[in-house]
Amino acid sequence: MAFLNEIIPEEQKDKFTFPVETNRDGSKPTLYKWTVDFERNIFLVMTKHGGGAHQGVPRTEWYVLSWNGEVINFQCEPEYSGDFSTGQNLLLKIKQLTIPLDLQIRKEEIIQLIKDILDAKSWPYKRSAYIVTVEFDQ
Repeated sequence: MAFLNEIIPEEQKDKFTFPVETNRDGSKPTLYKWTVDFERNIFLVMTKHGGGAHQGVPRTEWYVLSWNGEVINFQCEPEYSGDFSTGQNLLLKIKQLTIPLDLQIRKEEIIQLIKDILDAKSWPYKRSAYIVTVEFDQ
């Protein structure tokens, strides 16, 4: 099965064991959509975001990749270039990748999994309009 982009079912949100940005009113704005592969027991959710042009600093997004119940955390700084008439480029700079100790031996496989799931993620507007490149800050 391929990755799906869909609204996170409410009953799934209650099972998450990782912290998520919460507004003063108790809402969790990043827990709206996820990218998921049910057959491989993998999902990606954004847990927090901040910065951006309006704040004068690069946008940063915090993600959790859950793989068979193991939680992998990382930060992502998306950079857009180009335009819709000629094509949009989306460079995703991955920082602070945190892989659980028992998965360190599979680091290269995890890096490829992150590339694949980020490429499949539904980016703003029309996904097919983007050429996605993922870089890791090692």
